[in-house]
Amino acid sequence: TLTSPATFIVKVTDKHECVATGKANVGINPLPEFTPTLLEPICRGGNARIVGGNIYLKYNWDYNADPDAFDPRIGFSETNPYILNNVDPMGTDTTFTVWGRDVNGCINNRDITIHVKEYPTLAFKMDTNYVCYGGEKLIYVTGANDGYTWTVNGVESDSKNNYLRLTNVKEEQHIHVEGITNGCSTPIDTVVHVWSLPNIEIEASKTRLCLNDSVKLNGKNGKE
Repeated sequence: TLTSPATFIVKVTDKHECVATGKANVGINPLPEFTPTLLEPICRGGNARIVGGNIYLKYNWDYNADPDAFDPRIGFSETNPYILNNVDPMGTDTTFTVWGRDVNGCINNRDITIHVKEYPTLAFKMDTNYVCYGGEKLIYVTGANDGYTWTVNGVESDSKNNYLRLTNVKEEQHIHVEGITNGCSTPIDTVVHVWSLPNIEIEASKTRLCLNDSVKLNGKNGKE
C-alpha cells in the first residue's frame, strides 16, 4: 500500500543465470473531493434532492453492493439531481454515504445527514363561523412560526400575519391558509357563512296622533 510516490527496482534472472534489472516509477493520484448537499429542507415523508458538488465525478449510493454501478446519468447536478423518494417518513434523522469515483478510478466517500423537519399543526380561532350581511369578521390562525399565506374565495391576500379581517361581507367566504415552519407548509380551510339581516315589519296602533297623545308600536321578525 503506497501513501507517496515510489520507484521500484525489478531484478529478473533467466534459466541461463543472466540477470537484467528494470525500474518502475509509481505515482499517487489524490482521492476525489466532493461535498454532497441538500437542495432544500426535507419535510417528513418528503423527497430529498442532493447534489454531489463535483461535476467531474460519477456517483453511487451503495458501493459495497455494486462497486461498478457508477453512473454519470444519475450524477448529482443542478439539471438532473438524484432523488431519494419518501425520505424517512417516521421523521427521524438519517445519514447516507455517497461514493464518488473520478476519471482515474480513484474512489472516495462522504456522509450526509438528512434532518427531517416537522409540519406545523394549524388551528383557527374565531368566536363564530358566521357573520351578518355587510358585517365584518376577524379570523386568527395559530401553529406556524415563519408566516402564513391567506386565500379568500380563490384570491390571495397580502396578509402574511396570523390574522385576517374580513369587512363588508355579503357572500360566503371560503378561507384557505398555508402555515410555514422551517420550510414545511401545512394547509387549513374554513368557511365563513353569511346570515341575512332580519326583514323588519312595524305595526302602529295609530297612524296619526294628537299633541301629547301616545301610540303603540309592534315589531315583527326580530329576536324574541
